[in-house]
Amino acid sequence: MTGLSSGSRRAKQPSVGPHSRPNRAQAAHSESVAEHGSVMMAILIIMVITLLGAAAMTASQSSLRVARIDNERATALAGAERGLAEALARLDNGDRPPFRGGGSLAEGEFAYSVELGNDQTALVYAVAKANQSKQAIEATIALTNVTEEPYTLLAQSFIVSDTNLGRVAGRVGTNGTLKFAGTAPGDIQELFSPNGLCDACPNPLIVPGPLTLPEPNIPRVETQPCLDDQLLTGQVDGKSGIPMVCIGGVRTTFRDDVTIVNPPLILYVGPNRDLRMTLASVNMSGDPDDLQIYVQSKPTSNALFYFADTKARATIYAPGRSVEADQFDLTGTLTVGSFTTAPGTQVNLRPPPAIQVIASWQVISWKVVPPA
Repeated sequence: MTGLSSGSRRAKQPSVGPHSRPNRAQAAHSESVAEHGSVMMAILIIMVITLLGAAAMTASQSSLRVARIDNERATALAGAERGLAEALARLDNGDRPPFRGGGSLAEGEFAYSVELGNDQTALVYAVAKANQSKQAIEATIALTNVTEEPYTLLAQSFIVSDTNLGRVAGRVGTNGTLKFAGTAPGDIQELFSPNGLCDACPNPLIVPGPLTLPEPNIPRVETQPCLDDQLLTGQVDGKSGIPMVCIGGVRTTFRDDVTIVNPPLILYVGPNRDLRMTLASVNMSGDPDDLQIYVQSKPTSNALFYFADTKARATIYAPGRSVEADQFDLTGTLTVGSFTTAPGTQVNLRPPPAIQVIASWQVISWKVVPPA
């Protein structure tokens, strides 16, 4: 067989037909489908994220709404409790049922009514509204006897004496600074947190505070008249406890020897009126509870309250007044806003001779009720 020359021998090449060629249109179509799928996937992801965000926002708004409603309910309930507390304070200060009252809150208002149950009990309904929430409580309260050792000196603001106070026995308490020269006043010094302070007290007692004392309410029952410039001297008729109410006018002054007949003498002094005890010996043969003095806070700086060269046996309650004493000797209790002594003076304070038994209104039971 004749061999073929190398030049004429050709390697067999793979045949390339029309069905085996790359289809450019098909490739372009595939790329378009892939891009479209990617866009759809991106849109789907965005939709999912949007829905999740909307759900989270809705849940957050719902939580905020629930929290706001809960806060308003708590505020309204606290307002109703404030109404109950105010009703108790008015009862303790001599108001007798039936009576009503109320006031404003930061986000609403409260109101209360008191009805007499029997001679020893009363029923209180108190309601408060905070924005859209309304809460009410009903309480049964009773007049009970509370036994306690009273304070000899109690001040809401401070007690300051630049000279020796003399002898102060019993309990002494303040919200602020207790500053003195000489021996620490009182057998027990009670400092109400957070601002009670006494650097020189050997063993002060830190008491949860701050101390808050209600203003004395002027009674609306039968009262004794009071002169514009009232001088109490000699025998003063207490009329068995019918209050002497001195609201307007200039001053009430105790002077010389003062004896209380038909005790107790219950004296109420208004916010713009002076109260003075000068060169006096007051109720020295009686019990401190035979002379009870209640003084409202002064709205201006001109209303005075001071004791000078005086001995007295009395219960004095003036939680908003600043009191200055100069040569003062008291057996009883003195509750004031602040207490200072004049330079070079001597003040002697001692508690009542017996433990006080105080008639006070106490809550026996209470419950939350639907508001009327």
